[in-house]
Amino acid sequence: MDPTLVDAMRANGGFLHTTDLLRRMSPSRVRWLVHTRQLTRVRHGLYAVGTLPVSARLDALSIELGTRVAASMDTAAAIHGFDLDQTQQLHVVEPDDRRIESRPGVVVHQRRGAPLVEIGTRLVVEPAWTAVEVARQRAPGRALAVLDAAARVGCGPGSLERAVDAQRGRRGIVEVRRLAPLVDRRSGSPMESETRLVLHDGHLPAPELQWPVMHGLGIFYLDLAWPARRFAVEYDGDEFHGTPESVRRDKARLALLADEGWRVLQITSDDVRREPDVLVGRVRRLLAA
Repeated sequence: MDPTLVDAMRANGGFLHTTDLLRRMSPSRVRWLVHTRQLTRVRHGLYAVGTLPVSARLDALSIELGTRVAASMDTAAAIHGFDLDQTQQLHVVEPDDRRIESRPGVVVHQRRGAPLVEIGTRLVVEPAWTAVEVARQRAPGRALAVLDAAARVGCGPGSLERAVDAQRGRRGIVEVRRLAPLVDRRSGSPMESETRLVLHDGHLPAPELQWPVMHGLGIFYLDLAWPARRFAVEYDGDEFHGTPESVRRDKARLALLADEGWRVLQITSDDVRREPDVLVGRVRRLLAA
């Protein structure tokens, strides 16, 4: 792409209007650049270089409307670093000074009183409020995963509790209040969070998370461990364990753990989501063995 075009976009906050582009190239050239993903059509009449992250799309919307628009829900979670669903929709708070409506790709929320913070030049609903608000919209296991992810990026128990109190009476808050004491920043993945909740609701003793096990080649970290019983549960995600090389590594790892006296139950998402009662029964029996 023409470096002068890139420079012009940078000078204009990363964006150019159609009229600016057409001064430099033909309409067919613009269409070709969009088709090859060298340009992104952000809004009607507004373009940016490459594929835009949500933060840049938020900037584009603010430029279009002529006022700063605050990110909320999943968009705020993405900016804060704990978005689990990577939704392509832009979630924003309706500004106090004007009315805007939802449209394809943009969901407008009326959130009077939602606390806002500034991140660079952007307005964003603050992280703890965002975590609780997103969690209220999710099934319990996924809600705990959201709260755990928020804790990993710095949302402490106090801030989450205050956000829960501030949203009392809203749909889903009773379940989030129940989950709040279970939040643990050590949880290594969303499925580990879902597994913990299944085991908790099955009245099993709470496991240690990311438990270190020393061996001759270094340290292994177990997802969910009961050290006194030398027993662990490990989530086996297809995205990490599908290649022959990864299968060989897993077998070697299990053999080394067995040498250290550990029993490991490997589980999948089907165990957690489709047969939770069966999973609880298996873990209970293995803990008692």
